[in-house]
Amino acid sequence: MNLYLLTKLNFIMKKFVFFLLLLALAATGFAQNAPVNFESGGNGAGWTWTVFENATNPPVEIISNPDPSGINTSATVAKFTALQTGNPWAGCESLHGSANLGPFVLDANNSIIKIMVWKPVISDVGIKLVAPTGWAQPEIKVANTLVNQWEELTFNFSGYVNPPASEGQLDQIVVFPDFDLGGRTQDNIIYFDNITFSSGGGGATEPTVAAPTPTQPAANVISMFSDAYTNVPVDTWRTDWSAATLEDVQIAGNPTKKYSGLDFVGIETVSNQLDITTMTHFHLDVWSADFTFFGVKLVDFGADAAFGGGDDSEHQVNFTTPAQGQWVSLDIPLSSFTGLANRQNIAQFILVGQPSGANTVFVDNVYFYSGTGPTEPAIAAPTPTQPAANVISMFSDAYTNVPVDTWRTDWSAATLEDVQIAGNPTKKYSGLDFVGIETVSSQIDATAMTHFHMDVWSADFTFFGVKLVDFGADAAFGGGDDTEHQLNFTAPAQGEWVSLDMPFADFTGLASRQHLAQLILVGQPTGANTVFVDNVYFYNEAGGGTEPTVAAPTPTHPAANVISMFSDAYTNVPVDTWRTDWSAATLEDVQIAGNPTKKYSGLDFVGIETVSSQIDATEMTHFHMDVWSADFTFFGVKLVDFGADAAFGGGDDSEHQVNFVAPVQGTWVSLDIPLSSFAGLASRQHLAQLILVGQPTGANTVFVDNVYFYNDGGTGPVAPTVAAPTPTRPADYVISMFSDAYTNVPVDTWRTDWSAATLEDVQIAGNPTKKYSGLDFVGIETVANQIDATSMTHFHLDVWSPDFTFFGVKLVDFGADAAFGGGDDTEHQVNFTAPAQGQWVSLDIPFADFTGLASRQHLAQLILVGQPTGGNTVYVDNVYFYDINTGIGNVSQQPQIRVYPNPVQAGGQVYFGAEATQIQIFDLNGKELISVSTPYLNALNLEKGIYIVKIRTISGSTQVTKLVVN
Repeated sequence: MNLYLLTKLNFIMKKFVFFLLLLALAATGFAQNAPVNFESGGNGAGWTWTVFENATNPPVEIISNPDPSGINTSATVAKFTALQTGNPWAGCESLHGSANLGPFVLDANNSIIKIMVWKPVISDVGIKLVAPTGWAQPEIKVANTLVNQWEELTFNFSGYVNPPASEGQLDQIVVFPDFDLGGRTQDNIIYFDNITFSSGGGGATEPTVAAPTPTQPAANVISMFSDAYTNVPVDTWRTDWSAATLEDVQIAGNPTKKYSGLDFVGIETVSNQLDITTMTHFHLDVWSADFTFFGVKLVDFGADAAFGGGDDSEHQVNFTTPAQGQWVSLDIPLSSFTGLANRQNIAQFILVGQPSGANTVFVDNVYFYSGTGPTEPAIAAPTPTQPAANVISMFSDAYTNVPVDTWRTDWSAATLEDVQIAGNPTKKYSGLDFVGIETVSSQIDATAMTHFHMDVWSADFTFFGVKLVDFGADAAFGGGDDTEHQLNFTAPAQGEWVSLDMPFADFTGLASRQHLAQLILVGQPTGANTVFVDNVYFYNEAGGGTEPTVAAPTPTHPAANVISMFSDAYTNVPVDTWRTDWSAATLEDVQIAGNPTKKYSGLDFVGIETVSSQIDATEMTHFHMDVWSADFTFFGVKLVDFGADAAFGGGDDSEHQVNFVAPVQGTWVSLDIPLSSFAGLASRQHLAQLILVGQPTGANTVFVDNVYFYNDGGTGPVAPTVAAPTPTRPADYVISMFSDAYTNVPVDTWRTDWSAATLEDVQIAGNPTKKYSGLDFVGIETVANQIDATSMTHFHLDVWSPDFTFFGVKLVDFGADAAFGGGDDTEHQVNFTAPAQGQWVSLDIPFADFTGLASRQHLAQLILVGQPTGGNTVYVDNVYFYDINTGIGNVSQQPQIRVYPNPVQAGGQVYFGAEATQIQIFDLNGKELISVSTPYLNALNLEKGIYIVKIRTISGSTQVTKLVVN
């Protein structure tokens, strides 16, 4: 866990009060101590700046301006050294209290923060504002565009809210000078200066002009909210279960809905459901100064016109990076709502905004219509996701583009314009018959590519053709070796972005693709259609095969001479985790030709730990592993020994990395590394960490098998092959949280930030399933929509695991106040020892077994626990309560106790909620180290490492989390 990842914890873990003084401060406005100019007698130079997440954490230095030129000729600046070994989110923070930044209220007069930076690299700079309790909203990140010179960056906090009164006022600024998730290749020295707070100026926070007046004929419209039409009845524009604030405002005299603090808002027409079967589009106009995402969901209650009943359907259409500071007209073809099985009983509309709870959206002209729709896209084309290493791009912001001679040849029959769609460069071809695009002078060799891609949008095309022309071996037009082929698309979807991914195998007339010189686009109606084009590139989908089709070689070393960490051929020693929390990679447990294999995708580095069962390899001579990758260009293997004290730190740790440059791709590579090659490894008696490193950084995938030590001397599947049993209980008797067999109630999250597990949504035999790997415990929450299960008799879930030895199910009820704490929360955990492995286990647990659960009217948390701790994987499906009735409790939102700061510096103070009555600290072996009866403790006696914290509250409940000491 790190400071960057703790952002969301500030919202979901229990809030608390440090000092009663904060309550007094909350009622009084203050101005922050600014500008922060680091000059003698000014602000910043005498402040306490604490560095975090930066390896050895070299301090911030106040020095003479090394480059007093350009926009910054001031005498003194701050110097921050971002270490290569530091985390991407390494940064520095001022001290809480009045001595540094000081408490202040964020408002229109100070919401624009500017900072001058001098950087040797391009990367994000982050700014975060924090309250005394640690309450904060996500940092805002802005990338510099200049290197080796001063540049001023602007951060717009106008959409952010002030802390609740219980948290105190904002009084700390956090600066992330080199926030580069791609990782650093060197130590970077960054200078920053002149942090100012000012009003928004030209950056409006609300529209000054009304939304565009609709032009669709009234006879073709069903309007919910618009001055231009007669509106149908709407039950509510903000349901009780919404997470947003609604105001009815006037914009230039025009009635408008204003949703602030928007996470999601429900709009209902339950009592007057809409039949839109004759409509073609859904329209709304939105304006926001700060949204980065917007989603529109339609919900139909089906033929029974009632919520539930098995015939409800819904679909959400998402808009990423919508244009800010202007009215955006969304005309969504109803065909885009693919999950909407029926349109005769539309009862709910849900709008979703991000940053969650920190954006404001103005809404007008909400209606359905039957018509032709808009004439140009309101949102940019989808952002490509193919790895850059597998792409030859002609036109895309996502990649580096190869040279193109022209995007409209003289012999074309079309007009070309270079336009911006939501800030994204796009090609617009109007009056299109055909257009020629040429790379004659820099012909493209696409022999290693498998597909050609482009995104197109048109309001009026009825046909679209794509022709590729190869000039042959002579690389010249004519000569008898030119070949070409055209792919045609009849009746392409109008009014939406259409992504065309064309396999080269479909270009059957293209005899070669080594000298691609022309791309020709054809549209109909001839000369009477307009097409917008973006993201034109070739790519290799398979890369010669993106995963192995045969299993890794079977090891042949005698078992007596082997210490195995992962192999079907041997008995494996315990491994704490195959992916630590601080890893930069995604782990999947997969099967290759029936053989369990570790798959690391997006690999930069991954940590594998045996901290709790350290390996003594003193009798071994070699380390072995089999690896397979279609795209790695470098692979590194690091072993870390914790030394005689068997603990991280302490001065006796040692490590060494062995590197493999340009390893063979597309085949299993067996690495047999003499332990003598790990020259920096002073001992091999307490091996606790194995770290794998891949390049291109974050853009390679590596399959791993047969990891073991040897001296020159797991059975069964790891995932189910059949879906969980289909439930048979009548829907009227069920409250379902997750099942294809029923309509599910809302669930806030299937993995809280305080969980110790990894969640994947997977398909088992075509059935959606939750996969929890590295499971210690996972929290599942319905805080915003608490479940009333008073009429239910049982709780059911189906679980499958190849390796759990224990499984626990805990239910937590928030009591009559529907809020965490308050003295009326109750909980109980039902445990299953030695559950059956390798098969679906159906757990039907009577509520009578949850003896500690005094109420079940406000069920807000479900916690699943697995053992071996952090070393088991569990698949979960069909999670529901059942008996005779259903019900959903009242809305509540009250998060859990939080631990701050976390990570903490050795010797620092750690604070817990005021509800905490006892704090116990355990090492990873389960040994109790500290027990105090105060809501805080000092980490003076804790060495660097990871610890387990057990927190008992006033209500008698217990919370378990992790604490990292740096």
